[in-house]
Formats: sequence, C-alpha cells, structure tokens
Amino acid sequence: MRVLASRRPRVRLLAAATVAFAAFSLTACQGDADADATDSSPQASAPAAGSDASDAGKGAKPAGSEKSDDAASDAGKGTGSSAGSAGSAGSGGSQGTGKGGSAGTSGSESGSGSGSGSGSGSDAAPVPCTAANTKVRVTAVSRPINHILLTATNTGTVPCFAYHAPFLRFDDAQAPVPVLRDSRPQAVVTIAPGKSAYAGVMTAAATGEGEGGHTAQRLTVTYAGRSGDAAGRGATVALPSGGVYVDSTHTVTYWQQEMDLALVW
Repeated sequence: MRVLASRRPRVRLLAAATVAFAAFSLTACQGDADADATDSSPQASAPAAGSDASDAGKGAKPAGSEKSDDAASDAGKGTGSSAGSAGSAGSGGSQGTGKGGSAGTSGSESGSGSGSGSGSGSDAAPVPCTAANTKVRVTAVSRPINHILLTATNTGTVPCFAYHAPFLRFDDAQAPVPVLRDSRPQAVVTIAPGKSAYAGVMTAAATGEGEGGHTAQRLTVTYAGRSGDAAGRGATVALPSGGVYVDSTHTVTYWQQEMDLALVW
C-alpha cells in the first residue's frame, strides 16, 4: 500500500509535466504556424505590389487615352496648319504639338503684296494701224522689175490690224493707186509691236503699155479702216533717190504678213 501511495504522486507529476510539455509544444507550433502564415500572407507582399503598381501607374494611361492624345495632337496640327495658311506671304501658324493635343497657334502674319505690272503688249487687244502707231518706208527691189516694197512697222505698244490695202497717191494724184484684188490674204494681217507687214507696188507695166508715165518724187500712204475706207491722216513717205517712174498701170497689193508674199504679184 505504501508503494502504491508513493507512486501516485509521481504519476500525477509525470502527467502534469506531460500536459505542460504538450501545451508548450502546441504554443510553439502555433507561433511557428503564425509566423509562416504572416510571411506567406498577401499583406506581406502588398508593399512590393503597391510599389510596382505605383510605378506602372506613372506610365499607364486610361483605356482610350492614347487615341485621344493622338486625335488631339492631330487636331492641333490641323488647326495650326489651317490657321497658318491664312498668311500667303507671311509666316504661317506653327503646327500644334504636345501630348495634350494643344491647338497650333494661328498665323502671326497675313499675306501681303499683290501682283504688279500689266500684261505684255502682245496680250492686249489689237487696234487699227494708223500713221500714229506705225512707220512706213519704201524700198526699191530688183525683182520683180518696176516694183517697190512698202514696209509698215508697228511702233506702238499693242498689236494693230493692217486692214485691206493701203491708199497710195504719187505726188498730187487725184485717185489712189488701184488695188490688186487677187492678193487678198485669208485673214486680216496683225502687226505685233516691233514687227512689220508688207505691201508690193508695181509702178509701171514692163511692156510699156501704160499711159501718163512720169517720175514721182513723193508718196502719200493712208491706212484703210475695217470698213475698207480710208482712216486717219496719211503719211508722206520718201521715195528712193531720183524718184520712181509710174504710169497708169500701177497697182498695190493688200497688206501681207510676209515680204515674199507681197512681191509675188
């Protein structure tokens, strides 16, 4: 009985120690488990994730913002270009730039200066040829015989029409020299400024069949108007030295654009 009584306190002590050890072990395991749980918790990695998110947020843009920026930038460019085009001679507006799509500034200067100077004389409407805007000279020719050549040069600044044939009078003749009708050109001859037109004059028949032959010392030239009548004053033209022999068979051609055409008759 004493042996049994002495063993009971030992058993109880051993049981208490076992319980205490088990409690201590459980507490230690629980602490390790809490520590592991703390290390693996999402909250532990939150600062790193938050840091990355913050960095990513700096470069990231809301959905559709990239297109909006491009559209705004394009709009700024269009605005600057169209506004700048208002100055044709002045400096145009700068194109819009910037991520925010800021509109380009408008043209700082407007176009200035206008075309100066008038069109050239050849572009102006022709006027009738007269003694006031031309100069006529007489030249003796060797072929054909008994012929002289009239050359009318435009001394004005605009073209002139040499209508029909010139009215010619040698010395104090009452009637003008007859016109050779077969020499009519297909169109009215136009003399540009500085250019010339021509008329051929047969002074006498080569066969000597004409009447009233004499040597003329001067020639009066009068231009014809559009209607065919004499227009304006006549101009007295010097004849070749020694004068020109003329008779009743003399004729004059229409004005011609080329010298050769005036001397084929």
